[in-house]
Amino acid sequence: TMNIIRETTDGILLDVNTWWSYDTREPLSSPSECLSRLLHTEDLADLTLILPSTDTPLKVHRLVLAMWSPVFKAMFFGPMPESDTISLPEDPPEAFKWMLDYMYSGTTLLPSVDLAVNVYMLSNKYQMDHLKGICSKFLMTSVSAVSVPEVMNVATLLVDDALTKKCTEILDTSPDNVFMSPTVGSFSSESLQQLLSLDMPISSETIIFQGLLTWGRSQLKLRDEDITSINLRREVDMFLHQIRFLTMTLEEFVKNVLPEYILTLEESTPIQQILAGVKEVELPKACSDIKTARIKFHISQLQSCKLSYASRILAEGTQSFCAGEERELLSVIKCKKEIYLSKLEYVSNIGDSGQLLVRDSTLHEIDTVEFNGHVAVFKNRLKIIPGQAYSFVLKGCARTLCKFTYSINNNEIISGNMKNNYTTSILVHYWK
Repeated sequence: TMNIIRETTDGILLDVNTWWSYDTREPLSSPSECLSRLLHTEDLADLTLILPSTDTPLKVHRLVLAMWSPVFKAMFFGPMPESDTISLPEDPPEAFKWMLDYMYSGTTLLPSVDLAVNVYMLSNKYQMDHLKGICSKFLMTSVSAVSVPEVMNVATLLVDDALTKKCTEILDTSPDNVFMSPTVGSFSSESLQQLLSLDMPISSETIIFQGLLTWGRSQLKLRDEDITSINLRREVDMFLHQIRFLTMTLEEFVKNVLPEYILTLEESTPIQQILAGVKEVELPKACSDIKTARIKFHISQLQSCKLSYASRILAEGTQSFCAGEERELLSVIKCKKEIYLSKLEYVSNIGDSGQLLVRDSTLHEIDTVEFNGHVAVFKNRLKIIPGQAYSFVLKGCARTLCKFTYSINNNEIISGNMKNNYTTSILVHYWK
């Protein structure tokens, strides 16, 4: 076979099969390396791109860009081709440079969610379907509670149903984190509208309300407007009818809503009356009439585990309890995955009844439910957060009990200690 050769400007003959860089004299091993070298040396470049906020224009090759994008092909080789210098004022420089690296070298390693979102938008703009797929897959595996806003924005805009579903799944598992994150201000109006229509296991509607105000303040800052109650009300007005004020307690409403001065006196007064139990009160237009919390759990997804005795840790004789006195049933209860308790069920050896108090590690009381001697039902679906410890305390009739502590562990779902020998075993019903 005959070797094909070319003559460089200084008369050196080079074999095309072992192409040498004119600048470095280093051998190149593959076609992709040749293309990559073209981008970084600007050899044979026939087009200049000017990106926003950058002082150095990019020297590129029309043919390479046209091979990847039908939009670029029409721009450079259509009936009315562009000039040798093109300005792209709307394209993010970092994302565009990454896209060029993809075109010239085939790199697919996206370093961050922020960059992936911008590249995804560019790949859609320039109709690069293969790159769109790469970005979508990366975001599917990288999206978190903090990054949900910007990822959901691009998923909604580009009608990426799979990515939208992934975002809503995160909302189903950690909506508190999403609405309490400063990034909630990054939601587009369309995404926020869709979000507020969802049923999700939020611990309190006040968190959604405060998240909406964070979003409103972010929009005002973007337009450099004063953050006043009047301006903030105007910004969030279109969303207020989606806030379920009637699912709040009166205390939550007074502590979290009234001080913001978002609602007028004519709007807040009837809401307070309804929350206080006053009947036949007309609701203001800005208020949703929904009285059920957003949490919706399906019976088919309800799971259970049995907390049985394990090794006995401690025996300290007997202890007497007076009527109404508290005594611990379960202590240092922890869970490796986030779950929502539906009920605790057990048959008490002593036929006890009363209240079951649930406290976190700071001894703050987070829920109180009635125990009838057989079952305690959590109407608000108590969320157990991984890494935190909880105690379950009975407050009921006077008893004299043996003081025992037993360790419990059920398939690494729930661990902790069971106190006092007055139950056989406890059945925990929960949603994951």
